[in-house]
Amino acid sequence: MIERIIIIDSADPVSFYGVNNSNMQLIRNLFPKLRVAARGSVIKVIGDESETAEFERKIKELEEYAAHHNALTEDVILDIVKGKAPQEPMHDDVIIYGINGKPITARNTNQKRLVKSSPKTTSPLPSAPPARARPT
Repeated sequence: MIERIIIIDSADPVSFYGVNNSNMQLIRNLFPKLRVAARGSVIKVIGDESETAEFERKIKELEEYAAHHNALTEDVILDIVKGKAPQEPMHDDVIIYGINGKPITARNTNQKRLVKSSPKTTSPLPSAPPARARPT
């Protein structure tokens, strides 16, 4: 039996663990031969050498996905643990992605019409001429 300590530092623990630790429960069920304890941003796993190495590799993949998308769903966990590439979430009406990775979309019909009529190559920010320095 070997013990490994994995630190989750790049992903938000709330989005990684899920509501009421639902994601961690699913991960525990997918690795029944391992004993897993998660506290804060630290995951401690006890088991055989090869299984703990595989567990650590999968947790790092899940952490990378959660840091990029700011969300971790049951389907994504199952895909990554089984070795499949997770499907990217489809957001056809996304205007821009926020700082935390959350998609910002048009909410009502007029906003949707405005987004649809604007060209895709324009910047969402208005352009202005550069400011000039005042003479002293």
